[in-house]
Amino acid sequence: MSPTTGASCINSQPKFFLMKKQKSAKHRDTTADATTELSKLMERKPCYTPFSVQAIVDSAAPKRPSMEPPTLKLVAQLRRDAQELLNRAFAGAADAARELCSFAHNLTRQLTNLSKKQRNQISAIASGYEDWPILYAPDDTTSLKLYSELGVGTDSFVQRYAGRKINRCDNPWTDTALLFLGLLRWCKQRLPEIIRENQPCRKMSPCFAQVGRTQIRIYYYDTPNGIFEVPEWCELCLSLPDKLRPDNVEQFWNVARLAILGHWAASEVFGSKPSAYKEALNCKTFRKGHNYESLRRADVLDAIKAAMVSLAVERK
Repeated sequence: MSPTTGASCINSQPKFFLMKKQKSAKHRDTTADATTELSKLMERKPCYTPFSVQAIVDSAAPKRPSMEPPTLKLVAQLRRDAQELLNRAFAGAADAARELCSFAHNLTRQLTNLSKKQRNQISAIASGYEDWPILYAPDDTTSLKLYSELGVGTDSFVQRYAGRKINRCDNPWTDTALLFLGLLRWCKQRLPEIIRENQPCRKMSPCFAQVGRTQIRIYYYDTPNGIFEVPEWCELCLSLPDKLRPDNVEQFWNVARLAILGHWAASEVFGSKPSAYKEALNCKTFRKGHNYESLRRADVLDAIKAAMVSLAVERK
């Protein structure tokens, strides 16, 4: 899945990412007013997309920190630069690929050092992730200890325990299911923090994105520090249970499905080649007679849901 930064659905309207046609003139006027207000705000304030599926996190060598620019702007700037480096690497630029590998290696080394110095703080963060970056060497028997020492995955939606085998090879959709479950967990933790740290916070009228027959509301939170794009599925994450189990798969899937569709729509907007949507369609062997794109899209969603069901296994 190729990383991108997020964008507002009102800035462009390709075929796959359309504003929904409203049922009444009054509703159309309300939506137009909200869009105009949002456009004017974006001229004066930065707009952040903290729940982008493909966000690239930042880090730096431990030096004396400065207070400028604020962390939110720093992260946005880093993501833009990292995205450009990644774009060049995917385009075949050898120097970009070399620098990207070097950056990722050094970043992981710094994260390991930070984990030792700020163990409690990093453990609280790592517990919600499904996996964790570690510098591994075959002859270093201690390199994998960090995973258990940090408690990675203890608070993740998928239950992790010794002896469990997750089928990643025979079912390629397992990684997709894990990716989005990790994203839902991140949203459940991060959204309340964003609201708490950016007061006063005004929730604006939504814009709409539509994929097939599914409408996705995209809200914008107007705060003194900037505008935050928060798709409706992010808000739904707040009510998700602590663990994925056979009896609550549907509750998780209803949220994950919106996140997946939103991600596919965004990848079409950014014009990546191939887009995440096209890549998903190309990876699936479709059922006989499913020649329409809508049916093929449904087949892919069914495959991801089946992978999620397989992850919902309780420890015996």
